[in-house]
Amino acid sequence: MMLLRARPPLLRNSANRITKTPLNRNVHIENHVNNNMPFKYHGKIFGVKVAAFMLGGFSIPFLASYLQLRKAAGSAA
Repeated sequence: MMLLRARPPLLRNSANRITKTPLNRNVHIENHVNNNMPFKYHGKIFGVKVAAFMLGGFSIPFLASYLQLRKAAGSAA
């Protein structure tokens, strides 16, 4: 019994002795206005690409429901 009572303080003391070293990252980032992305986002081409990406993702559920309804209507006939 005495041994079990002696363990928790010993574990607490050993946990307190462990220190974390801060992580050093060798990255130099210059934050300027309009220079915070790894790609250029000015211009019409970027806007067209973003619009196509978002409209494509938005249209997937509608396309899937259309195909399912068409498939169901074809099997009922």
